[in-house]
Amino acid sequence: MPEPTSQRAFHLSLNVADLERSVDFYRALFACEPARHEPDYAKFEVADPPVVLALEPRTTAAGGALNHAGVRVAGRAEVEAMLDRLATLGVDAQLIENVACCYSQQTKVCTWDPDGTLWEFYVLEEDGAPQPSAAPRMAVAAAPGALPKVTRAHMLGEPFPDLDAEPAGSLDEVHLRGTLNAPLDASREAALLAAALRALRPGGKLEIHMMVGDRPVDRELPTLPGPAARVERIPVATDVLRAVEAAGFVGVECLRYSHAPVYRFAGVEMRELLLGARKRGASEESAERHAVLYKGPFRALTDDDGIVYPRGEHVFVATATYEALRRSGLAELFVFVTTDGGCGESSDGCAAPG
Repeated sequence: MPEPTSQRAFHLSLNVADLERSVDFYRALFACEPARHEPDYAKFEVADPPVVLALEPRTTAAGGALNHAGVRVAGRAEVEAMLDRLATLGVDAQLIENVACCYSQQTKVCTWDPDGTLWEFYVLEEDGAPQPSAAPRMAVAAAPGALPKVTRAHMLGEPFPDLDAEPAGSLDEVHLRGTLNAPLDASREAALLAAALRALRPGGKLEIHMMVGDRPVDRELPTLPGPAARVERIPVATDVLRAVEAAGFVGVECLRYSHAPVYRFAGVEMRELLLGARKRGASEESAERHAVLYKGPFRALTDDDGIVYPRGEHVFVATATYEALRRSGLAELFVFVTTDGGCGESSDGCAAPG
């Protein structure tokens, strides 16, 4: 039986080529069942000796079988004390608070030895937390009578997606989970985004979930904790946004951008980015136009298509742009002007002349 999570225990995480074979081996070795067993992760809680052994399916690279090592401690105070001690000794370390890692919520201190081996001193804030997973091309149930939504998803560590093999305009959504954290050069990244655009139907959506930095990383990246161990490249956030725009996507927005760094390395602050964008829809080429009025507080706003919205002036936009504005977080800054002589839709009624 697993020991209480408050017990101090040595923690070891191994990269394994075949997760199920490794689970069978350690089940026999320790004479116990895994405390957690997922398609992409397994964990043994061994009472004697007190060890927490994690197994993660990953091709063994230069770092060998060791993913990372660590010590689970009884409380947050011990984590903070370790951070203070390492700082006093001049050892580079970082505190990561309430991070989702290895199907749990943890607060930890991370440091790397001279050979780049990652060590963690951590406390479990919450065990058994869900962890996102990705699936290959899949059909999602739609409303009765409607065609199912077809989505192509890829997660970092899986075989690279061949979006060029998809028929043009055949996908409703493309999800790239950590894909751009693979060791891609600029031309391969551009080719991947171009293939995604071609495969999407008009109005189809692109979603990118990844780790980004506030500046380039100028040295070899160490092995990061848990699932982030697969990350081999940290692009600059603004470069990712420009690449998506350059590929021809519109409506680009940061759906999530962590307010605090998830990791720090070599002076670079790394944050989680969830980015959404879409392929231009057929309705955007139509002659139908709708009036909107930007209320302020800035003198003007400019969208990805170069349309300028001067404060207090009517601007006529295509249906898709009109609907995108209505659904966006900027909706309260606009009046959506009607043509019946009444007030346009707005959070405060007739806030400006129509």
